Amino acid sequence: MAQLNDRALSAHIAVSSRVQVTRIAPVMNLVTFDGQISGPNESGTLKQGGVTREMKLVDNTVYLRVLPNGAWQIAPSISAYLIIAPIFNITKPEMIQLIGSETKDGRLLNHFQTTRWWAPDPSRLAMADVPALTLGLAPDVNVLDLWATPDGTPVSATFSGTNSASDGTKLVDIEVTYTFDNVGVEVSIGTPEPSPSASKK
Repeated sequence: MAQLNDRALSAHIAVSSRVQVTRIAPVMNLVTFDGQISGPNESGTLKQGGVTREMKLVDNTVYLRVLPNGAWQIAPSISAYLIIAPIFNITKPEMIQLIGSETKDGRLLNHFQTTRWWAPDPSRLAMADVPALTLGLAPDVNVLDLWATPDGTPVSATFSGTNSASDGTKLVDIEVTYTFDNVGVEVSIGTPEPSPSASKK
């Protein structure tokens, strides 16, 4: 898990997230992200609520623009759940276990799964403000499945977080998929051009 916890990790990551809530009024929140992380910096396309934005986090400064033709602006801050690295918060060996070896898309991979010792942050995993969406009802069954090459390089992962009523009805249902490639390939993420203006929001 050293690569996932490496704050200097460089990788291309695609995330697809669905948060569904049926506790009171039905809520469905969909998020997709496709981009690059390089150490503390990240750059990519974020789609949420029917709006697609391009975002860059460079040296603690946030740049945003609405696609396809919006101008770059400097945002005053970024939501903590949009900061990707370090990924998954698997910080101790007892938080994850090896399930076995599997062949996926013609590749022999190791399948890992989190244990009850893992304490996830559903918002960061789903790239969404989960407490606001669920009105404070947190998922109480959280499972992350991770597939990696024999040398430990992550390839893909899925996260499931649920909270169910006594009759089995899912009051909260979070499903997220992740794919990784170009892991360890260093990429420089620079500020956008032309120079953006400061957001007035």
